[in-house]
Amino acid sequence: MADFSICTSRACKTETPGIVDKCPVCGSRVITSRRIRIMGWLSIACGLFLVVFMGYLTLAMHPTLANASLSVDGGRWNGTAEQGRMILNLFYTVIGFGVLATAAGVWQVVTGRRHLLIMIVTLLAAAAIILQTWQATDSLKKAEQAREQPRRIVQPPSMTPANLSAPAPDKPQ
Repeated sequence: MADFSICTSRACKTETPGIVDKCPVCGSRVITSRRIRIMGWLSIACGLFLVVFMGYLTLAMHPTLANASLSVDGGRWNGTAEQGRMILNLFYTVIGFGVLATAAGVWQVVTGRRHLLIMIVTLLAAAAIILQTWQATDSLKKAEQAREQPRRIVQPPSMTPANLSAPAPDKPQ
């Protein structure tokens, strides 16, 4: 594959055959197709790592997270069913991000170029991961705080100390 250089300026984007230091049109910095392909291989490696690692974790933890408060294979999820679904959805989103990273890497290796739409979709997936992580963490923190609050014991009105010392009213017969 013949190497080429692409201007990094948004206004220019000139493609020059061969490897050059600066754009011949505007003088901006360039990135070579070789460098983009190297970043593509790195993206493929990271994406596959996420897919394989998170896929394994999801398969291993799915029975426990899907069945809240039940002991499954020696493990137990003490959270609610909704919290278990939130964690599984986070896992699925990370797997999807890994698939996107792998696809972006394949595109970069094959073409030697970056694709704007793929980068935007990948950034949106990263934002979804951040949002879901924040929601899951917030939900788990609130549940933990609720468990840590001391429980008030409410006595029925007939058992209060004031009622115990007063004589019982006479019943009419």
